[in-house]
Order: sequence, then structure tokens, then C-alpha cells
Amino acid sequence: MTEDFLIATLNAIASQIKHEDSLIGQRMTWLMMGQAFLFAAFASLIEQVNANAATHVVCDSRGVS
Repeated sequence: MTEDFLIATLNAIASQIKHEDSLIGQRMTWLMMGQAFLFAAFASLIEQVNANAATHVVCDSRGVS
């Protein structure tokens, strides 16, 4: 094997590793965006449930059905 062949092979491997690192970064970005969306939706639902519960408590304490 020649030195040029070894250098070309190492450069190809380095290029593949950089590409895989890029893919991992993109996938992590999509994962974080998805998790943030789901967390925001969950927080919104919890807020609505708490608001409805507070409304029922106020109505019950006034004797309103």
C-alpha cells in the first residue's frame, strides 16, 4: 500500500465520521423541538385543567351549581 492510498482512505473515513456527526446533530435538534412542542402542549392542558378546577371551587363555595 502506498502512502497516498492510506491518506485517501483516512480522509474518506474522516469525511464519513463528520457526516455521521452532522446527522446526529440534526436528529438531536428534531428530538428537542418535538419534546419542546409536546411539553408546551402538556403544560397548556394542565393550565386548562387547573383553571377549570378553580372555577368549580369558586362556584361550589358560592352555592352555584
